[in-house]
Amino acid sequence: MTALANHRVRLPIVIMTASGDVAMAVAAMKAGAVDFITMPVENQTLLESVVHALNNLDTLVRDHDRRTSASERLATLTARETDVLRGLTVGRSNKLLAFDFGISIRTVEMHRSSMMDRLGVRTLAEALYRAFDAAAGANTMMTRRAA
Repeated sequence: MTALANHRVRLPIVIMTASGDVAMAVAAMKAGAVDFITMPVENQTLLESVVHALNNLDTLVRDHDRRTSASERLATLTARETDVLRGLTVGRSNKLLAFDFGISIRTVEMHRSSMMDRLGVRTLAEALYRAFDAAAGANTMMTRRAA
């Protein structure tokens, strides 16, 4: 379990053991296990544990797909659109961005509009969610390739 965690494998893992104790269960859960089962185990208990793990996997896959999509859309932005989005994520107004970049407010608005079109969003909140999803995707991976 620890080796998987060290390689950032985030697959849902169910631990089954014949000799488990509370300390081992706590350690497994801290390392990322979704369940810890001691044998013998009832079929229904095992089935529920596997269903729970598969539901976790579905969530991981959906999150990964959403983050990948966000990263791909962000990659289509121009350098200036990226700068505008970065400024908006830290709470800068159009007016302050115009001052920061030495351009007019109208030019910032044009870059912002183009950025939102490329991201496929209609509101600033949606654009920020895309940016944060892309950043989260860059910081977490389902697996990490061996060097």
